[in-house]
Amino acid sequence: MISSEKKEEKEEKRKKNNYVRKEFNYESFFRSFYLPEYVDENKIEASYKDGILHVAIAKKDGSRKKTTKTIAIK
Repeated sequence: MISSEKKEEKEEKRKKNNYVRKEFNYESFFRSFYLPEYVDENKIEASYKDGILHVAIAKKDGSRKKTTKTIAIK
């Protein structure tokens, strides 16, 4: 599951004109997905730079071997 929230508040006061202006901005992002069984959950890393989220997902060591299946012909 990946989620993000961003809250922003701006306030501008002017005593000369006797008013207060407030702006509120709220952004939310949520994504969830299933990972295959061969993923190593302890070796997942994420970084956020320049508005881009990078996620690195490592495979388990034993997952690189391909298993062969023998099918008997009758």
